[in-house]
Amino acid sequence: MTICVIGAGPAGLFAAIEAANRGAEVYILEKNSLPGRKLLITGSGQCNLTHQGSPVQLLSHMGPAGTFLKPAFYSWTSDDTRAFFADRGVATYAEEQGKVFPKSRKASDVLEALVNQCRTSKVRIICGAAVSRIEEGFCITCRDHSRYRAERVILASGGASYPATGSAGDGYSLARSLGHEIVEPKPALCAVEVSDHILSNLSGLSFRKARMSLYRNNKKILSHQDDLLITPRGYSGPAILNRSRYMEAGDVLEFDFTSDGRLSSSLSGGITVQTLVQRSGIPRRMAETLLEAAGIPGKGKAAETSKEKLRRIEQMACSFRCTISSPGTFPSAMVSAGGVSRREINRKTMESTLVPGLFFAGEVIDIDGETGGYNLQAAWSTGMAAGIHSAQLSLR
Repeated sequence: MTICVIGAGPAGLFAAIEAANRGAEVYILEKNSLPGRKLLITGSGQCNLTHQGSPVQLLSHMGPAGTFLKPAFYSWTSDDTRAFFADRGVATYAEEQGKVFPKSRKASDVLEALVNQCRTSKVRIICGAAVSRIEEGFCITCRDHSRYRAERVILASGGASYPATGSAGDGYSLARSLGHEIVEPKPALCAVEVSDHILSNLSGLSFRKARMSLYRNNKKILSHQDDLLITPRGYSGPAILNRSRYMEAGDVLEFDFTSDGRLSSSLSGGITVQTLVQRSGIPRRMAETLLEAAGIPGKGKAAETSKEKLRRIEQMACSFRCTISSPGTFPSAMVSAGGVSRREINRKTMESTLVPGLFFAGEVIDIDGETGGYNLQAAWSTGMAAGIHSAQLSLR
């Protein structure tokens, strides 16, 4: 049996290895000159390759795709991923928050292990082969007019994030040409820019477990608490990244920068207004910026400040609002939301419910999770499922 895998990213390489290990003749068509280009930049080149925890714990970080991914995550766990790489000389360790990295902190070691295993499993990787068309019977044509045939196809061409790495959404048009619905792709796991960024001078300042709410047309869409980072043009950090898929231009962000949701109630001892703000858990530089924006002198005594001014200060500190001008772009997004509709894929096998013999793996599917190794685990798990079931002699 001949299987063609389209895309030599993590999902495609994993799928190819598993299919070949089950006796199939496997080749990968990769548009770039080398495999795994996007994998090399994950985790800033350090490759946060999975997250420590049980399948149910990891699935809770996969958003709406959690139910779809359940069979794959239980069949191939994060422990299985770590064991796979350990067996191939790539030892891993988990940080305190559960992120798993190679001990070398080198994504290149992870990619090398995969490519070496492809070689051992007799998987043929054909680079510079950008697929332009898949016709009935799995006749595959590339942009250079080269043609290939296969009995099964695994589409693992990635999403649309980081297009400079070759992940430009090619798989969407291929899947659509075969009759599949494509959920409109949008950037995910990306920082946002705001139009009224009065805190730009505080770029680099971060907050642990900041409270964030998102409003659209004066209606609260969601609330979340996580780490927040101020950037030159807006905001980032997990509080933003993990909810960016829901954000749109014109939405309003509301932050509570205080430690317990209110200003300190102690006005005794002749403390200044700025000291009052700082005692609420706000750093000095931010306290100065917020008071300046509110037009209230920080050196004035808190006990002598009017209730109206104290309410204004509390609003700035506890209900700080800004408007999103850009919810992120594909060149800056870590992953893509959207892709091949999950409704048209068998979640146990990753086979198309429309085209027998066509399988999907990785980010080309409408799956995206939080930052922290969850998306790469989804690539490994769906790649493994597609590899196993595509190599079976009979389908359905």
